[in-house]
Amino acid sequence: MDIKQVLFGPGEDAPSEEDAISAVAGALQISEYQLFSVAYAAWFGRSIPDRELEPLFMDYLLYGAVPPWVRDMVRKALERLAGGNLDPADYKINRSPPPSRAARLRGWLVIGSLFILIVLFSAMLAGSPSF
Repeated sequence: MDIKQVLFGPGEDAPSEEDAISAVAGALQISEYQLFSVAYAAWFGRSIPDRELEPLFMDYLLYGAVPPWVRDMVRKALERLAGGNLDPADYKINRSPPPSRAARLRGWLVIGSLFILIVLFSAMLAGSPSF
């Protein structure tokens, strides 16, 4: 089965640019905004400040204007995806590891403590005389 059929459904010869961008962002597990930033860094060799990237991304959202550096990265990434060797590390996309069991336990402990405090505060308010 062709990768285009897997990503975009049967009968699709050429996906729209928006669908291709969305598919690559999903395959890399990043947002489309992050894809624009990664594509810029790959094309120009430096990162782009958010204040410069935001107008370019807004043009994409509002008017469908895709910069050439995004188009190039998406094309190459789709080729890699079709070959089965699309790796986020190739684009310097680093994932933080999932939280440890101890960190999750601390989070639930904080949530539980807050819940108990809210219940105690509510009970205290219910037992106080009204004015």
